[in-house]
Amino acid sequence: MTMSKERTDKAIGAAMVVGGGIAGVQAALDLANSGIKVYLVEKGPAIGGHMAQLDKTFPTNDCAICILSPKLVEAGRHLNIEIITNAELVGLEGEAGDFTATVLRKARYVDIEKCTSCNECTAVCPVEVPDEFNEGLQTRKAIYRPYPQAVPNAFVIQKKGRAPCTDACPAGVSAQGYIALIQQRRYADALRLIRERIPFASVCGRTCHHPCEGHCNRRYVDEPVAIQALKRFVTDYVYLGHLPPPEPVPRTRAERIAIVGSGPAGLTAAQDLVKMGYGVTVFEALPVAGGMMRVGIPEHRLPKDVLRRDIADILALGVELKLNTPIRDPLKLLEEGYSAVYLAIGVYGEPHLNIEGEDLEGVVSAIALLRDVNLGKMERMGERVAVVGGGITAVDAATTALRLGAKEVSLIYRRGRGEIPAYGWELAEAENEGVRLIEWAMPLRILGDNGRVTGLECAETRARGREVPKPVPGTEFILEVDTVIRALGQSSDLWHMDCPPDAYLGDPETLATHVPGIFAGPGRVPGAGFIINAIAVGHQAATSIDRYLRGEPLKQPPKPKPPVVKWTREEVQEKVERGEIVPTPRVPRSLLPLEERVERFLEVDMGYTESMALAEAARCLNCGVCSECDECAIACQRGAINYDDVDRLEELKVGAVILAPGYKPYDARLAEEYGFGRYPNVVTSLQFERLVCASGPTGGHVLRPSDQKEPKRIAFLQCIGSRDQEHDYCSSVCCMYATKEAMLALEHIPDVQCHIFQMDMRAFSKGFDAYFERGKERGIRYTRCRVSSLKEDPKTRDIIVRYQPEDSQGSTLL
Repeated sequence: MTMSKERTDKAIGAAMVVGGGIAGVQAALDLANSGIKVYLVEKGPAIGGHMAQLDKTFPTNDCAICILSPKLVEAGRHLNIEIITNAELVGLEGEAGDFTATVLRKARYVDIEKCTSCNECTAVCPVEVPDEFNEGLQTRKAIYRPYPQAVPNAFVIQKKGRAPCTDACPAGVSAQGYIALIQQRRYADALRLIRERIPFASVCGRTCHHPCEGHCNRRYVDEPVAIQALKRFVTDYVYLGHLPPPEPVPRTRAERIAIVGSGPAGLTAAQDLVKMGYGVTVFEALPVAGGMMRVGIPEHRLPKDVLRRDIADILALGVELKLNTPIRDPLKLLEEGYSAVYLAIGVYGEPHLNIEGEDLEGVVSAIALLRDVNLGKMERMGERVAVVGGGITAVDAATTALRLGAKEVSLIYRRGRGEIPAYGWELAEAENEGVRLIEWAMPLRILGDNGRVTGLECAETRARGREVPKPVPGTEFILEVDTVIRALGQSSDLWHMDCPPDAYLGDPETLATHVPGIFAGPGRVPGAGFIINAIAVGHQAATSIDRYLRGEPLKQPPKPKPPVVKWTREEVQEKVERGEIVPTPRVPRSLLPLEERVERFLEVDMGYTESMALAEAARCLNCGVCSECDECAIACQRGAINYDDVDRLEELKVGAVILAPGYKPYDARLAEEYGFGRYPNVVTSLQFERLVCASGPTGGHVLRPSDQKEPKRIAFLQCIGSRDQEHDYCSSVCCMYATKEAMLALEHIPDVQCHIFQMDMRAFSKGFDAYFERGKERGIRYTRCRVSSLKEDPKTRDIIVRYQPEDSQGSTLL
């Protein structure tokens, strides 16, 4: 008695029902109507279960949704029922009357309280996936409502996580998003998405080192998707349509911000800050804007008109640009009334070879050479040129030397071809133009006569793994050259400030310096010379400056990150074997004919045509399902979309738990002898149910999936997946279920022949036997046998059923 009294005292007056099908909903209503608080936990995004998929119920053939829907509405409105969808019970501890239930609420990405189920989001979503409610017979969008009568009547986004390409992009642009929009030929929307995170979309479409492609899951199939080339296609295609410049952003903040440097970091920060409502002025020491994009990349790889149009779009927002204005002392900018200063002066300090003869005439840096050429100082080169380095700047310098008149150009790299940092295709094209690659070699000294370069002494190198290559004694050789170009990095060799380069170093996280209000990069960091990395730093600077001016802490708690959908090689190969992924070669780039290149600075990469871009975009594997294209967020006037939603655990106190998990349909693909998945006209019972349902993919018309024609004969095969060596039980409802579906088929097609193959008849409940007899009266044939396999007529796609009736010794064809 004492134990009973203690339990009663501890008892919690709430219950949990796990499973939102008809059984779970009815249990929840019964409990709630008795005054008990009920947590109704459903794994899917809506309650209703499989009954919501049915057309009719046996043995009365009443409308299934007409029975179910009022119960769903009542459960949704009941004050004692809290519906928790997209959730699972993952832990249960305690005793009867006092349980602690741990529920995993999975991210829905749509706020149920804000969503009005207006359907505007699905109209703009570019991603289509198989519709599981209709059993894969049609597609739906990545943002969807399971069915019209769903409770809660709100949308949900199917999202496995963040695509690896998006996760790998330093600027965070959704490559999967704009590729999905390209697939739909929505090029302006694709450009809008790119430009949100990459102001220099045209530039990055040509020069980005594309770390996204290195993480593309497609690389385990054949080759990564050509993400960079697709970005370039979008920008070129839209701008060819004479895209008007953006409208100026209204000034809403009194503060003025000074940005020193008009490179990718500075102009990215300028764009972000002017969109926030600040006044922004950019100071540039050179006579042209763009930083290293403008003076460090040759015309044949990045036409200057392309860069100018990207810069023009930024300036059109309201950014003020002052050229030929070097800033010697950033403190004076604060004294002049600027509220914050961002020093976006790039990476300073080009490495030297540090060998004998480097001070001879004829030794130049690649950065200085490219800058002079880009500024119009077209000096002739010597006839024999040696370029030391293996990065993209080295290749640019080598191909530029050819265009300046060099007859022989050698590219010297201390490691092998497979380890050279330059893009493989650009190195190959440089070699086609005449550049000679000398691998596993390094310079020892520069030879000269009368103060001018006459040769370069080199030696072969050797290295194990990633150790620093060293010269091999006795392997020395001399190259007769009159120009040596060192290309050992992408750093600037110009410095315009009175203080040393390390006087203002920003915090790696916030970019704040020791002087309040002055922000700067953290100095030399790996990858700082890449444009996309500089763009990312620009976004970082704008965020910190905005927080500083608002008086908020510069360091904020990190946001929860969604999982990254990284597939293993084994997972990808399994998908290929199942036919989910079809190997398709990458669409090659179109290149300028070789004979037209070396005499002029014409762009070598001609880009994709529309048909090429569509073919390449179709190779995307849609790893994350939701592509994070932002289209639904733009369309949603209620602001219900939340891409940053994450899974979370929640503990609930309940006194009792009812498990109503329902049933799991048998995977018909396991019974390979029946050809499901190979023969289009072999369907499951639930698929057939959706075909006869007025809300199904065919509007209630029974049509064959292969040709969308009405069938003349339908065979129902029973006991598939049960009463075999692995499943020794009978589901007990399939006989009536098949009878119901055959009756429904006859309602839709009165002259169709329905034949049910069964091991025996189970009609155990009220009205079931009469239902069976009614089926026979309607002309449904029942044959007691088990069909062992099916074949398909390849011409008509008809299914051939060979069976042996119980009262016959021979086989019969249907």
